[in-house]
Amino acid sequence: MDSSTCRPSPLYVLHVIVFLLWPVLLLSMSLPDGGPPLLEMSIASSPPPHFQQSLEHAYRQQYESATFSAELPSNAEEKQPKDGEQYNKQKQHPAGVYNTNLEYNMTRVLNALIASHDRRIRPDFGGAPTIVNVTAHVITISAISEVSMDYTVDLYLRQFWHDKRLAFTAIKGHDNLTVGIDMVKSIWTPDTFFPNEKKSYFHETTSHNSFLRIDSNGNVIRSIRLTVTANCPMGLHTFPLDVQVCALEIESYGYSTSDIIYHWHPNKPVTIDDDVHLAHFTIGGHYQVERTISLSTGNYSRLTASFTFKRNLGFYLIQIYFPSSLIVVISWVSFFLNREATQARVTIGKIIKIKK
Repeated sequence: MDSSTCRPSPLYVLHVIVFLLWPVLLLSMSLPDGGPPLLEMSIASSPPPHFQQSLEHAYRQQYESATFSAELPSNAEEKQPKDGEQYNKQKQHPAGVYNTNLEYNMTRVLNALIASHDRRIRPDFGGAPTIVNVTAHVITISAISEVSMDYTVDLYLRQFWHDKRLAFTAIKGHDNLTVGIDMVKSIWTPDTFFPNEKKSYFHETTSHNSFLRIDSNGNVIRSIRLTVTANCPMGLHTFPLDVQVCALEIESYGYSTSDIIYHWHPNKPVTIDDDVHLAHFTIGGHYQVERTISLSTGNYSRLTASFTFKRNLGFYLIQIYFPSSLIVVISWVSFFLNREATQARVTIGKIIKIKK
C-alpha cells in the first residue's frame, strides 16, 4: 500500500484539534481563576461581545453604588456641607426638591427658634416691660358719616419689639428672616386692639396681608394691613363750617403697663398716602399722643392718632346754599307781577314747590 494514501488530510487534522480543544476552552471559562494563563491571555485579548457588555454593566453599577453611598450622610452623624458649596449630598427636602446649603441652614434656624420659643410668655417675663414701637401708614380714609358718627380707615399697622429668644447667628450676610402667617402663630406677639373700633377686618386676597421679620439680634417687625371703622363723635353746631377731629386708639387688651408699654416710633410714626382725597372734607393734619389710662383691671398704655377733617365749604355752597338762595329769589318774582296775572303767579309757585 502506498503511504501517501494513508496520510490524513490537513482539514481533517484541524477538525480533530478543534474537537479536542473545545472542552478545555469551556472548562477554562467556568473556572473562578479564569483557567490556564494561556487561555486567560487569549480570552482577555479578544473576549466575546456579550461577555464584554456584561462586564462593563457590572462595573458601572458598582461605581454608581459606591458614589451614591459616599454622598449620603450616615445615620449616626450627618455630614455637614462646606461653606460656599452646593448642598448636593442627596439630602432630600420633604417636598421632593434638593435644598441649597443656605436654604438648609435657614430651615434649621427657623426650626430651632420655634423649638426653643414659648409663645405664651412675653419677652423678658418677670423683668422690665416689653417696649412696642408702632407706626401707621394710612392708605385710604372713607365713609365719614355724620349719621352713625364714625369713619373708616385702611392702613398698614407696623409693630416693633425686641425678643432675645429669637436671636440667631447670621449666615453668609443674611441677618434677617421674613416669614408669613404660619410663623406668627408660633411666636409671641402683642395682643394689640383698637378701643374705639366699631368693626374691622384683615385683608386676605390673595394671601393673608401680613408678614413677620426677625433679624439676628432678636428685633421683630410685624406688619398687618387692616380696615378699621372707628367711632368719631362730631360736633355739628357750626355745620357746614365745622372742623372734626377723629381718633384711632391703640392699646394692649390684656397686658398692663407692667408688661407692655406702647410708644410711637421716633421715625415718622403716622403717615398718610398722597393719594388720599375726600369729597366733603380736606385733611388738615394729624398728631399723635401717648398716655396711660386707668381701668378696673389695671393701668394700660394707649396710643392715639388724631386726624383733623375740615369740611369743604364749596361743596355745600353748590349743593345747598346756591339752590336754596335761588328758590328764595324766584319766590320774590311773584311780588313784582300784576296781581291779575294769576296764571303766571301760579306757575312760579309750582316751580318753587318742585324745587323744594
